[in-house]
Amino acid sequence: MWALSYFVIAVQAVPVAFATAPWQVILVSTFRGLLAAPMGLVSGLFYVSAFRPEVRATFMSIYSSIGWFGATLGALAAGYLIGIVGYAIPFLMFSALNVLCALLILRFKEIDKVDNTIPVRRLYKEGFTGLKEAYSSLPTWLREEKDYTTYCIGIAIRGLGLALTGPIFTVHLKENLHADSAQIGELSALSSSIRMIAMPALGWVADRRSRKQIFLTGVFLAMIHPLLFVTRTTVGQLYPVYAMNGLFWACIESVWFAWQMDIIPERRGIYMAILSFFNGTEWAIGPMIGDFLGITLGFFGASVFAAGAIGLGFWRLLKVPEHLRKHEDQ
Repeated sequence: MWALSYFVIAVQAVPVAFATAPWQVILVSTFRGLLAAPMGLVSGLFYVSAFRPEVRATFMSIYSSIGWFGATLGALAAGYLIGIVGYAIPFLMFSALNVLCALLILRFKEIDKVDNTIPVRRLYKEGFTGLKEAYSSLPTWLREEKDYTTYCIGIAIRGLGLALTGPIFTVHLKENLHADSAQIGELSALSSSIRMIAMPALGWVADRRSRKQIFLTGVFLAMIHPLLFVTRTTVGQLYPVYAMNGLFWACIESVWFAWQMDIIPERRGIYMAILSFFNGTEWAIGPMIGDFLGITLGFFGASVFAAGAIGLGFWRLLKVPEHLRKHEDQ
């Protein structure tokens, strides 16, 4: 399933490369999202099986740091290539790299033995036809695991607050501070560098100290961040703010998976999917709400609203226990 998701992404890139109208990109991307949806879930389940609980934060922090470096390098390479050969060639290279990833995944050893005799087509069909039953069962699943439900709500509200800031920050940078492309690139590079450098160290500390404390430190910094961002009056004043951005994302990304696995109930697949549903919904609607708030409340008012949402998520996450159940290594 994980490899198939990469193949779907690879195939999707080809029609996008030669699209001639926006609706074509939207249509292809929608189908890609539906078919490749299992990717994050199945990769996470693989990591759960493959790595001991006591080193999950260390592994995921290094993994995320390397992945972020690759994404940054790829974006720079794509920007350079687009200026020379146009859009089609970088898209086709993206497709080829995803095929390579799928082939590498197929070589991984299957850790949790499952029934591989069910055709993939049937799995997808049953997955989509069972949506009604899954949605109707959602309240029951949430009532059964109240601590994990609190975690999901806290993560989702925090995600909503972060998503609200996207359009607010973009407009503030351009209209109020008149930042040019070079300055925005420098700020992004600063944030990315701190993010990549800090994640492995934070993951190592989390495995030996507290995953919850590292995560909540990141959420607390994220709560302060919007207010600092929109009150800056020059681009130069944003450099420490972007450094803070890199640090709070490093705290969050280095430990979120390990802490989730510490508290997740036994039916991991279902409850990982529930978190993805909650969090994905908030990140999808957040930018639209943020744009509306920016227009109606102004930059500062919208940022206060965003900080309040992140703070509400922080308050909910404080109520989540460090461990929901006894670990395999105890």
